[in-house]
Amino acid sequence: LKSTRRLELNTLSKPSRGQPPIVSMAEQPPAMRVGSLPGMVTLSDATLPESLVREYLDHLGLVAADLRPDLESLVRLQEAHVDRVAYENLDIHLPRPFRAPLDGVSSAIRVSKQHRGGYCFILVDAYSALLRCLGFSISLHCGSVGPEPIDPNNWGNHVVCLVHIDGRAYVSDVGLGDGPIRPFALQEASWCEEGFSFRLEDRSSGVWRFVHDATGAFPGFSMDVSSSARAVHEFERYHDFFCTSPDSQFKSTGVVLQRATPEGKLIMMSCTLKLKPPSSSGETAKVLKVVTSCEEWLQAMAENFGLQLDLTPDECLTMWESVLHYHSVWSQKMIVQTPNPVQPEL
Repeated sequence: LKSTRRLELNTLSKPSRGQPPIVSMAEQPPAMRVGSLPGMVTLSDATLPESLVREYLDHLGLVAADLRPDLESLVRLQEAHVDRVAYENLDIHLPRPFRAPLDGVSSAIRVSKQHRGGYCFILVDAYSALLRCLGFSISLHCGSVGPEPIDPNNWGNHVVCLVHIDGRAYVSDVGLGDGPIRPFALQEASWCEEGFSFRLEDRSSGVWRFVHDATGAFPGFSMDVSSSARAVHEFERYHDFFCTSPDSQFKSTGVVLQRATPEGKLIMMSCTLKLKPPSSSGETAKVLKVVTSCEEWLQAMAENFGLQLDLTPDECLTMWESVLHYHSVWSQKMIVQTPNPVQPEL
């Protein structure tokens, strides 16, 4: 899918007399509300080689012999995944932008061998493939992250993984960045997890609404379980939009990394590393560090998110310049103020 760039006034011919002027238009995301399978269709076939499953579990600090296709094991798997596999959008900002393929094996290799993370499509692709190899039955559904009322163009900007155990469905989502760290049942409920307050509401006709904690990076997401996807690659067009479109939120926000910790959500936006505690604490996000050099930035990624980039020195500096640019743009919009702020330098 080729990206459609913004239409700039100076690149277009002048309108004829009497016609309205041509104005700049943003690319519309490729909305996807319905999967290829009607209803809630479970998938259980194993798609990863045994050796790759072992490496994946080793990266998560788990052993296959200790796991069963039950709720207790699912909790352990999701907790380990959100702790050890970062939510990140680095590929989009690399000097050589890279669009990760959406297939279970490639995504699992990325996580287990390259120790990389990703955003929802990549993370759910890898995680759902692992679950199936461990004997779980899963289903994949169209989601929409963002506020209500839902913008129709937002459907398909998220893929939701349901895990089916003993006749019940559980949302096990490792692709939200600062979402729940444990699975939750597909039923109306309000609950508190590590001080964060969540709610799930049935909106009828197969649509459910997850309402995030007041401190969440997004207000919530909706999912439509009236149809299912055969695989994550059905979301390919939205994945392409995120990676290539100048209107992609991942391009406009700059480099973002997130990981769940026992103390709260660890977030790095460009140069700023901060910890966001739950709303129940009554505390605001705390800036832990503002990195001031390329070396510090690479070190902060490795120490806090387990990420190491395979870049040449020149490529590292090019990416650091991009990080500095987004830091300059967004520093004034940060939720918290840094005492004695430090100005990063090249």
